[in-house]
Amino acid sequence: MKRLIVLVVLVCASFVASDAKAQSLTITGPCPGIMTFEVNGAAPFARIAYIYSTSTGSWAVPPGFPCAGLITGLGAPVNLGAFAEADAAGDVAVSATIPPGFCGTRFVQALDLLVCSSSPVVLIP
Repeated sequence: MKRLIVLVVLVCASFVASDAKAQSLTITGPCPGIMTFEVNGAAPFARIAYIYSTSTGSWAVPPGFPCAGLITGLGAPVNLGAFAEADAAGDVAVSATIPPGFCGTRFVQALDLLVCSSSPVVLIP
């Protein structure tokens, strides 16, 4: 019985790791102006957190929050930009008005809060 439980845990961990590799974040639109932040390859119906920072690094989601301990590609301090819900295909897009001071100075990352995975870090152009 113990071997079966270990096998199930390993299979689930492999599934989560493959989801993390498929997740992408694309930024389109003029900066400054209205930009769209599109995530593809997240878990179906996952809640997505868009976070941003002025630097890259290894900031960890703090205790008490979903996916606590997840290491991101951003440096502290990290800010929450928005939450959004992915569709059945694991895709979601949000639009926001980006001020001139953010152009070329803010890094963005999307976190899939269902499977605790993250997109690559993308610089707002």
